[in-house]
Amino acid sequence: MKILIIPDFHYGKYSNKSVEEGLRSVQKQIIDTCIEKGIDEVIFVGDLVRKKDLQKMDLQVLFELKKYLLDLWESANVKVLSISGNHDQFTDNFINTPSNSVIDLLPVRTIDNETYILDIDRQVVTIGIPFYREGSEFMEMINKIDFDSYHRHIVFVLICHQTPKGSGYESSDMVDFELPIFRKFTKIYCGHIHEPKEFLNVIQTGSCLAYKRNEQSQKYLYVFDTETMENESIKIDFQVSYDNQIQTIKKDTQLSSRLKAKESIFDIEKGIESYSSTQEKKEKVLQYGKNLYNKNIKSKPTK
Repeated sequence: MKILIIPDFHYGKYSNKSVEEGLRSVQKQIIDTCIEKGIDEVIFVGDLVRKKDLQKMDLQVLFELKKYLLDLWESANVKVLSISGNHDQFTDNFINTPSNSVIDLLPVRTIDNETYILDIDRQVVTIGIPFYREGSEFMEMINKIDFDSYHRHIVFVLICHQTPKGSGYESSDMVDFELPIFRKFTKIYCGHIHEPKEFLNVIQTGSCLAYKRNEQSQKYLYVFDTETMENESIKIDFQVSYDNQIQTIKKDTQLSSRLKAKESIFDIEKGIESYSSTQEKKEKVLQYGKNLYNKNIKSKPTK
């Protein structure tokens, strides 16, 4: 059996038309990969949508995503599964449903907080655990798994959406994947952090696209072969363009506070090397950002 693992998808509406074009491109590449590689099962590592569209109660986004998932299931003849990420989880006042995850409204096989088995192949158990805001709660779910109840030749694969320790991000949802219990898994596919990275038996899957200006690293889809127990990383073809960064920055920086302006110029300076294609553009955008910063941050009056 071959499993296609999809990084953070973040389907939604974006002001940058290149991101929306990228979503269409990666949707097609997923279907093409399923057909070309003979994929049996597709698993999303969470964040199928982005929180902003849920907060707006944008049902059009859910309708479009539902249609695509049905197209994926029908055209590629694959089983579609998912776990819920932090962006997929909403409060009970989002439409009239008791569900705590948008995933429950989509045509995918999913899990809730009480179950963790996504699928059982003849030799592989795929375990999925939804996002927990506290790493300790995630570990409680891991410790519930009765590994000994399965045949000793069974291989375990974990799909999750937590922050890996050592990723450079400190948060309450962080998990130390170097703990001995995680050695029981042949592969761990983790979402949430948009920078792809591999360490130990963990694949930090990243994201499907560069949804922000500072996320310009190469993106991948991942194929796990249950016969060979090997992972194949497939480059995502589409690269989001931020050549219109001045217009994007101008729209994103309706500044009303010192902190907002400081964060904006920091983001510009941090990402400048990766999202500008020529030295001239780098200098032009950086100067624009500095002018914007200086305009909105007034000097303290001297005594």
